[in-house]
Amino acid sequence: MSPQTQLPLAALGSRGAVGPLEAVVAGTAVGPGSVVAVAGAAGPETGIGLVAATGPGMALSPGPAGDPSITPGGVTGPADVTRPRGGAVPGGVGGRSLGPAGADPWAAPGAGSDRADAPEADAPGRVRLVDVADKAVTERRATARGRVDCAAAAAKRLAAGTLPKGDGLAVAKVAGLMAAKRTADLIPLCHPLGLDGAAVELTVGESGVEIEATIRSTGRTGVELEALTAVAVAGLTVIDMIKAVDRSARLTQVRVVAKSGGRSGSWVEPPGGSGLAPLSPPQRSDPAVGRPWAAGYVVVSDRCASGRTVDRTGPVLAAALERVGADSVVGTVVADEPTAIRGAVRAWLAAGLRLVVTSGGTGVGPRDVTPEALAPLFDKALPGVAELIRERGRRSTGLAVLGRSVAGVVGQAVLVALPGSPAAAADGVAALAEVLPHLLDQLAGGDHGHVPGGGPA
Repeated sequence: MSPQTQLPLAALGSRGAVGPLEAVVAGTAVGPGSVVAVAGAAGPETGIGLVAATGPGMALSPGPAGDPSITPGGVTGPADVTRPRGGAVPGGVGGRSLGPAGADPWAAPGAGSDRADAPEADAPGRVRLVDVADKAVTERRATARGRVDCAAAAAKRLAAGTLPKGDGLAVAKVAGLMAAKRTADLIPLCHPLGLDGAAVELTVGESGVEIEATIRSTGRTGVELEALTAVAVAGLTVIDMIKAVDRSARLTQVRVVAKSGGRSGSWVEPPGGSGLAPLSPPQRSDPAVGRPWAAGYVVVSDRCASGRTVDRTGPVLAAALERVGADSVVGTVVADEPTAIRGAVRAWLAAGLRLVVTSGGTGVGPRDVTPEALAPLFDKALPGVAELIRERGRRSTGLAVLGRSVAGVVGQAVLVALPGSPAAAADGVAALAEVLPHLLDQLAGGDHGHVPGGGPA
């Protein structure tokens, strides 16, 4: 069909009514999925209105002198203006462009996008599910919390299970678990995930209910949204269960308090980080409120110590240690000599550091002596921590089973030997994040109470 084909009004009927997904050109019906090509603007009496029905692979684009025509390609783009009754719509349908014709729906955001920091948006008005195929499969964990504020009478009946609808705590817990499994059905751009585990806990106080959800999964993307959704739906269910006795109940302070796994490593909510009053005393890596804790690293490498090679592991370790909660990090480089290794470690321990890690010298080569150098320093060995580090390394390479990482306690500090490569060392620190807060708390005399994301120790 020529882009210059005229639309005689006689072919349109009394008011130009065009059938569903059909258009009329010179009195001939064009099949479903076609569009109308007009030489001039369609007036209000033609009834052509907004041309929205395009067939597969077809789109509107300007013809000569701005006349729309049918061209193969993608969806309507910023330059492809359709006309509703009574005037033009700038920038595409409804004032929004739908992306250029032929655009790759899987492409990353372009340099000109004003949402380059949001990977779901690859052009204004268009969204996509992020492709995570290139991400590593790792263990992911997230803990979220929230609170339902309610009247004391409602809280009392909730705790006693005497609400008109029955046991509100049990129903809310099940609702939270169900919501975690259906998060992708509620949040449009959230990937469907298989969950390894989910826990929802509700604790009733005098004037409200504290809710905590912890989600675990092994995959390529995090589970923060699953944890948040579980808390939110559990909280809404509590409100539904108590609304007959308290119409003023409200859900507040829903946020992530801890996550681990993935490229970004581990994160723990800082005290007061949400800007809201904490629901309970904050879980700190150091139980002494207000007291920062420091970490140190020792890179063990003959070549780096002699200056023949630039140390690339140290900066990676410093960043990883900060991610797991260290307020300050110090480091040094030593040769593969037992006396040098022990001397550097003892210096950091004497300075009061709570966590000291070494990197390198854990292989089976003749100069790999770090485990033997550290063994005399341990008050107590932590073989499970060393195994955790090896298991994390096996996700990247099967050769991780040859690593001889060791871990133990020295006074109130934790000492760990990590592999030498930057990536393996960072993974090892990320693995520590799963147990480090509770471990440091125990060393400082804490009890075996509840820890975020877990149960009794």
